[in-house]
Amino acid sequence: MVNEIKNQDSIKIDDIFYTDRHCGVKGHYIQFFQVVDVKENNQVILREVKQILDSHNEENKALVIPSKNQFKESSVFIEDNNIGIVKSIEYDVNSKDNTPYIIMSPLTFKNKEPININAYLWDGQPKCHYNDLFEYINEEKI
Repeated sequence: MVNEIKNQDSIKIDDIFYTDRHCGVKGHYIQFFQVVDVKENNQVILREVKQILDSHNEENKALVIPSKNQFKESSVFIEDNNIGIVKSIEYDVNSKDNTPYIIMSPLTFKNKEPININAYLWDGQPKCHYNDLFEYINEEKI
C-alpha cells in the first residue's frame, strides 16, 4: 500500500491555484497553477496551466477557467514550467476560514525590485479576465 502524503490543508494533486492581478484602469489578469505533486511540510510543486474562455459577462468581460493538464510552455513565475516550482502553503490567519494561499514571485530582470503576488485556491468558478486592451486579444490566446 502506498502512503499518500497529505498536508494540513488537504491540498492534493490536481488542485488549482490562481492569481488575480490588476492591470490598467479596469483590468484583471488571471493565471492558473496546477498542483502536480505534494511534498511534506506543506509544500507543493506547481506548473502553470493554460486557461480557456468559459463565457462573457454582461460587461463583455471574459470569464476564464483553467485547462487542467494543459501546461503552458513557459511562465513568468516558473523558471522551467516542464518541471514546475516548489512552493509552501501559507495561511491568511486574519480570515475567518484561515484561507490557504501561495506566494508567487515573478521572475525578474536584474536591478528590478521583486514583487510578490498571492495565488489562492480556485473555487471552481470562472474568473473575470479582462484588461483595457481586451478587444485586441485573440480569445484563443487568453
